[in-house]
Amino acid sequence: MKKQQGRNKALVFTILVIAAVLLGFIFHLVISGGKSADQDTPDAVIHESTDPADTEKKSVRAALKTFDVYRLEDLDFAFVIAILDIESPEHQTITLDHFRTDEDIFLNAVEPYEKKLEEHSYYLGRRNVMFSLVSDKDRYDAALFIPIKDAEKKSITLSSDLAGVEDMVIDLEKNVITEGSSLYAEKKEGEVISDEETYSMVVMDALDITDEMLYMEAEDGSRMQYRIPATNRVYAMELKVNSLAEQAVVITDAEFIPEGYESGYHALDGSIRSMKETNLIGRSIVTEDSGFLFFEVYGPEYSPVTYRGVLFLYLEGKDEPLYISVNLN
Repeated sequence: MKKQQGRNKALVFTILVIAAVLLGFIFHLVISGGKSADQDTPDAVIHESTDPADTEKKSVRAALKTFDVYRLEDLDFAFVIAILDIESPEHQTITLDHFRTDEDIFLNAVEPYEKKLEEHSYYLGRRNVMFSLVSDKDRYDAALFIPIKDAEKKSITLSSDLAGVEDMVIDLEKNVITEGSSLYAEKKEGEVISDEETYSMVVMDALDITDEMLYMEAEDGSRMQYRIPATNRVYAMELKVNSLAEQAVVITDAEFIPEGYESGYHALDGSIRSMKETNLIGRSIVTEDSGFLFFEVYGPEYSPVTYRGVLFLYLEGKDEPLYISVNLN
């Protein structure tokens, strides 16, 4: 009888031990599950911090260095060319939609003001104005174009949504310029060339597009940024082409030789594209079209908006190149 009671006690004790172990195991699972759930939030935070916009906001610094206020009689608006001290250790391309004035002008949306300037032969390229912030240097100066709507304003504030960039207040009564010689460039169209049968062409304009976003487009449609060394410049020549017959006109290559030089620069091929200008290389023209030839210049010595020289054009189906005398002043 006593032996039976001993066995029963041992059995009960064993059951209690097993139950305790099971409860402990279940408790451990619950706690572990809670920890795993808690760990999901840090993972999400890490993912968010790698977002390009967040990276950009954390690594960019910009501060006002100097500025000029332009109040020109022949324009119905004033504007500022501000020099910013930019620090971007990751060599990022920063678009100007991150900058806005207290008149609600975003600096990436100033094209109407640019056109008004060009109507009066004022060209921002003369001041090396940038339309995106990009450099292969960690620290560099950038000239920005800031239009002003209200001619009576005494100051204007430039703000940014980039972390580390504080508001910049510009005193519009200081550094005032009332004549536009630093921006002025009289331009003339080049000569018209034609074989009287299949084509006619004329050089219309020349632009410095170094600060524009350029990209390379592959045959499958994929794109990658076309990076330009800080010592180089990219110029674009606008060409108007007329096809005088049903046969398509295709420019396969081009070379510009500046006045006073024996050699020049070949145009970038048709895979190099701009967000604004159309690359004419390889483009089939069956009626009338205008576009640009892009030239990357190594160690340039030329004014961004002044061209004199000879432009050689290589056409599909033609053995010899055509040439156009260029005189854009």
